Amino acid sequence: MPFWDIEASVKEVTRAGTELGLTGITMCSEPHAGDLPDLLDDHWNPLWEVCSELELPINFHVGASQFGMEAFFKSVWPSHDKIRAHIVGAVNIELHNSRIMANLLASDLLDRYPRPSGCRSRAALAGSPMSSSACSTSSPSRRPTTSTST
Repeated sequence: MPFWDIEASVKEVTRAGTELGLTGITMCSEPHAGDLPDLLDDHWNPLWEVCSELELPINFHVGASQFGMEAFFKSVWPSHDKIRAHIVGAVNIELHNSRIMANLLASDLLDRYPRPSGCRSRAALAGSPMSSSACSTSSPSRRPTTSTST
């Protein structure tokens, strides 16, 4: 999705949900890393509105931003070998995933736009387990669930 252009994003989400029959979208989890407003800013309201109208869940790709890469690479002590460095980086990208979910759950975004069936924040690294956290707007508690698969 062309998140750097809100009008193009709205058009693409509409096309994805109506013409292509897709069942969700993927969105950058930290647009503020690229000098755009953060996800709670009113700038994104047209995007949330169309996702709500089409009942499309929103997947946030964690690890694709500068912050995600810093969580992976800068958290590793220099004396670790490559295997241990990868393990430490993978754990820290998962912790970064939790930061995204904490921001979403503490916000009013899911209250303002409850119609998508949920949102998911996912971090996956080649050669490591993949973990996902999800928040469901169909549950009054909006508690995240975590699943791990290989």
